[in-house]
Amino acid sequence: MDAWNILVVVVLALILLLILPMVAARNGTKSFTQALMAPLHRKKKRGPLGLEVEPEKKPERHVNNSMQGELTAIVSQLITFTKRQHYTLVYPGTIQESGQLTTTLALVVTPGGVVGLNCFGFAGEIHPGDQPNDQWRQHINHTDNRIPNPVTASEKQQVLLRRAMDKAGLSGIPVEVIAVFTSKEARLTGISAQKCFDRDGMIAYLEQERYHSGPVEDTHETGVKLKSLVTVYKAEKPKKKKK
Repeated sequence: MDAWNILVVVVLALILLLILPMVAARNGTKSFTQALMAPLHRKKKRGPLGLEVEPEKKPERHVNNSMQGELTAIVSQLITFTKRQHYTLVYPGTIQESGQLTTTLALVVTPGGVVGLNCFGFAGEIHPGDQPNDQWRQHINHTDNRIPNPVTASEKQQVLLRRAMDKAGLSGIPVEVIAVFTSKEARLTGISAQKCFDRDGMIAYLEQERYHSGPVEDTHETGVKLKSLVTVYKAEKPKKKKK
């Protein structure tokens, strides 16, 4: 090592000797080792009573339940899907039976049978209740809510559709109703064994091979029969008060 390199090393050593005591004093440490390691061991924030303060969590993103535009989007998605698969889409899928109107948004007619789509517009984190028939739970915008059980609701719709189809001479065609959450902001957990899906899950379910063949020889003909059963719900307009 030449004289110049030795001089540089000596100067650096002197600088460290001058700086480290100041760093140690500022961080409240007593040794050079503690001073060097201080940045790796930052003190946690403490409150007025000396208790540790939890770091601030990122604010929860505000989301909204499904809007009309998302229903339109899911219908458009179904039109594209059924055309590609050579299935038939019956929309709207509301059918009157025993004085009740089904809540199915649409019916998908496949060679393997008819699938009704019972749609829910809830967003946020969604998971089942403790018992199979309990209301489900929704967490959205820092709030915990109870929502209707989509599985039991869809089972009731399936019973109504089965009755209506039997009366229409479609008793030999299988029918089922699945629950679909239409909001892109819906996050479903703990529902793997149940017929309950988000939008992508709905398409994946309908793509199953078991729907590619079955008792329905002509999905269009069956779709026409189902369309004849459809009743469009019309909300009553409030009557204007006479002046």
